[in-house]
Order: sequence, then C-alpha cells, then structure tokens
Amino acid sequence: ATLQLELGHLEEARAGYELTLALLDGARDVRSHALFSGYLALTDAFAGHGQQAAAGLRQVVRRLGVLGELRFGALFEACLGAVLAMAGEREEAAGHLDAAQERLAAQGDQVFLEAVAVHRRQLEPSPHAEPPAALPRDNDVRLAWKLLERRAARGEA
Repeated sequence: ATLQLELGHLEEARAGYELTLALLDGARDVRSHALFSGYLALTDAFAGHGQQAAAGLRQVVRRLGVLGELRFGALFEACLGAVLAMAGEREEAAGHLDAAQERLAAQGDQVFLEAVAVHRRQLEPSPHAEPPAALPRDNDVRLAWKLLERRAARGEA
C-alpha cells in the first residue's frame, strides 16, 4: 500500500491499508494497527482532505504515545505538522515539528530526522519541492518529499 501511495494511486493505497487494518483488528496488534492507521491518514493528506488527515494523525500520535512508541509517534507528529502547515496552521504545525525533531534527535534517529526536515519545508509559504537526485532509501522520507511535491504542484500557499 505504501508503494501505491508513493505512486499516487490513492484508492489502491487506501484499500490496501484498510485491508491490513481489518486483518490487524483480528490479530489484536495494537501497535501495528496504529502505524497503518497513520499511513491511512497520510492517504487522506495526499487526497487533499487535510482536516480528516489531521484528525487521524492526532489520534495515531496519541495512541502511539500511550503505547510508548516514541520513534513512530514522532514521525507521525511530524506528518501532522506537515498537514497543519499545508492548511495554513503554521504556528501549531511548527510546534508539532519541533516536538518531533526534539524526540528523534534525542534518539539519534537520522532517517526520521531527514523526514522531519522535509516536512518542515511545508512551513514555507511557497515551498520548492525538488527531491535530491538520488531518492532516499527510506519510504517515510520519500513520502515526505511526495507530499511536498503534491502541495507545490497544486500551488497551495
């Protein structure tokens, strides 16, 4: 489903995430359910449903916090910051991005810090979205670039 999201095949990505979540419901895997719920919320962001994406990401960040999952909690908090920045809520967005960066820096997580740095570019009024020549290996960093590219292509301010 994440590959479908990267490729912009939003309906296929949504279907894949929803199927995975249904399977995880039966397995009672709360952590994985929260993670895939985060990616499903990102699907809403890619589709331009910012309020729905923000609501989903807020819930995921809370659930991961309760579970003590700091790494992915910080990643999805950065995603929330990006979505809020896209909606023009720059002050609240900056707070979420700062919190995510602080937690990831404390863990020394360079990969997710790279994703936060890309998401932080959503704070710019008219971000220039040109990913590096060699695309990052991590799918979360690539998704951050894709979300930035999507906003730049729409000309959203």
